[in-house]
This record gives sequence, structure tokens and C-alpha cells, in this order.
Amino acid sequence: MLAETVEKLRKTKKKTLIAVADKLESATRRRPEVNLWKIDKYSGDGDLIVVPGKVLSEGELTHKITISAFNFSSKALAKLKGKAKIIALEDLAKEKGRIKVIS
Repeated sequence: MLAETVEKLRKTKKKTLIAVADKLESATRRRPEVNLWKIDKYSGDGDLIVVPGKVLSEGELTHKITISAFNFSSKALAKLKGKAKIIALEDLAKEKGRIKVIS
């Protein structure tokens, strides 16, 4: 499944998504783990955020965003309900707008 996702991201030929694919291909221990407070700090209302690792639940989200990540903790998913639109990594190519990678 991971190999298919990486392949789809590379086919988009967008530099940002190719960088995300590179991060996903690295060792699991090298993938970033990002807390909600950091996502909130570095994003604005309506932003498209990509985390090439795991989203953790520490902190709160104060604005609406669209987010895509390799993995979410169960507590983070609960906190994101109603505050964020969650999309799959392979669907990033269909999204319009500037992509912000937070790692």
C-alpha cells in the first residue's frame, strides 16, 4: 500500500509531493511525528497541510484546515472531527491550492 501511494505521489510531478514521497520511503523511525499544536501554529484557516508521518494529539486546532498524513493517532482523529477535512495521501494530486508540508 505504501509503495502504491509513493508511486502516485511521484506521478504528479509536483515538487512538494515528490518530497513527501521521499519522506515516506525513509525508515519508519525517521518519519516525523507532529502534534496538533505545531500544525495549528504553522497553518492558517483553509490551508492544505501534509504530514509525511504521524499526527499526534497534543494541543488543539483553532481553525479549519484540510489535512493529509500517513497515520493519525486515535486521539488526534477525535480532536480533528469537525475542525478538519481529512484526505488520503493519494488524493493530494486532486486538491487545489498550495500544499504546506509540516514535519
